[in-house]
Amino acid sequence: MFKGLIIKESLKDLNTKPYEQYIVHKYRHLMDSQFDIEIHELNVPDNDVLEVAYDVSKRLLPMRFYAHFLKNPEMLVAYPNVVVRIDCEDKESIKVAQKVGHLFGIKKRLMKYDEMFERDHPNDL
Repeated sequence: MFKGLIIKESLKDLNTKPYEQYIVHKYRHLMDSQFDIEIHELNVPDNDVLEVAYDVSKRLLPMRFYAHFLKNPEMLVAYPNVVVRIDCEDKESIKVAQKVGHLFGIKKRLMKYDEMFERDHPNDL
């Protein structure tokens, strides 16, 4: 089972119906210490995670956002129209994911993928 985190406000149409069946928790969060957002936490079966990640990638706003799906030692990061796979043991895969994120205007400090294997919101420290 993959744990997914999606920011509702990152979706073009704010429509959560396509993945509603996987939502296990919704909560408010202060992103980057200034933006109040709603995070949807999902449990997605292994057989469905690629389809869900791909669907989310098609629905993300064109800049500044991503969603991720984690099942240690693997993470799938959905950027607008792109899904990148990270292996927690492969530092190069983390760097590649960060380079892709940079193309969408995401700051490196917001892509602490190595820390996300241990903590959902590593920037809150």
